[in-house]
Order: sequence, then structure tokens, then C-alpha cells
Amino acid sequence: MKNLIKKLLRESLLGEVAINQSNISEDIGLFLLPGNTIVLYDMVEYDDSDRSLGVKGTITIRDENGRYSVNKVAALKGYGPIMHELAMQHVYPKPLITDREGDTREGVINVINKFISGINPNIDVVKLTPDDKYYVDCLDFGCVDSDPEFFNAHNTEFRMSDKSLYIKLKAEGDEFLEDVGYEFINELEDLAGNFFDRMYSTS
Repeated sequence: MKNLIKKLLRESLLGEVAINQSNISEDIGLFLLPGNTIVLYDMVEYDDSDRSLGVKGTITIRDENGRYSVNKVAALKGYGPIMHELAMQHVYPKPLITDREGDTREGVINVINKFISGINPNIDVVKLTPDDKYYVDCLDFGCVDSDPEFFNAHNTEFRMSDKSLYIKLKAEGDEFLEDVGYEFINELEDLAGNFFDRMYSTS
């Protein structure tokens, strides 16, 4: 009953507010899955009949010769920015970049552009120029020069040296695994995969 009350209060208070370090629930844990995948899971939901409700976001990153690109990401409303921030913390001091294959949806572009605008002062934003080795031409992504937001997002690198939230959430997740058993990681892989498929198909 206590967990149910906490869950209902959290949902009513937060609604669609962006989740960040100041308001993320103490019941959220960070879990690392094989293949460089990070999952945020609400551990209160573990005892529910439908454990899939606990998945709040998932992000998979890919090594791009020492830089890391967002291979795929899905998150409930409000969790998009924090998923990217946690990925930045995970790969630091290496930079995080957008998907090099250009399959980046509008919602992600919006999140990236908020970072570029300086919404989080703890994120180091580096805008690439045509002289930079990793600069990409717009045509590489099938866009046109008249689409500057898309273009700029793919020519920006992000670093986040403050790993305090990542460390805290991972510790919560590790403690949870010690309690319920590490085999939950296998179940979480399926839950996160299904979550991504569901969110991707409806976005």
C-alpha cells in the first residue's frame, strides 16, 4: 500500500514535468544492459503484475572511434533529456553525439537543441566547424541547408563531467539487483526492448 501511495503521489505531482536531478524519484534505478544500453526503471513497479510499467527510458550508445553516438533512445514524456544526460555521464570524458546514420527523430532533435541553447550549464557543448575532422555535411543525412536545427544537432558534441546523478542512480540499481537477484537484468532486457518498440512505433 505504501508503494502504491508513493506511486500515485509521484504521478499526480510530476505529470509531464521534465525529470531532472532535483525531482527524480528515489525509487528510480539505473541499470546497465549488454550492448551499452542504459535503462531507467521505477523499482516500485517491480511488485506489480505488469513490470513493464517500470521502464521510464532506455538509451543505447555506439562507439564511433572514441566518440559515442546515440544509437537508439525511447523515453516517457519528461525523461528524454535525462536519458541523454546520463549517457553523457556514462561515456565521459568522451563526447556524446547524435546518431551518425542520421535516423534521429524530431523529439530527439528538440532535446539536443535545448542542450545547445544552454538549458543545462553542466553540459559542455562544442559546435563543430567545417574544419573539424568529425564535421558532417548536411547531405550525409539527407537534409537540406534550410533545416538548420537538424544540421546543427548533428555537428555538436556534448560532455558532462558531473557524474553524481549517474553514480547515485546506478548505486540504487545495483542495490536493487542484490535484493531481487541479478537475473532481473535478463528480464529487463526484454522489458526495455518491448518498451522501445512500443514507443518507437507510436512516436
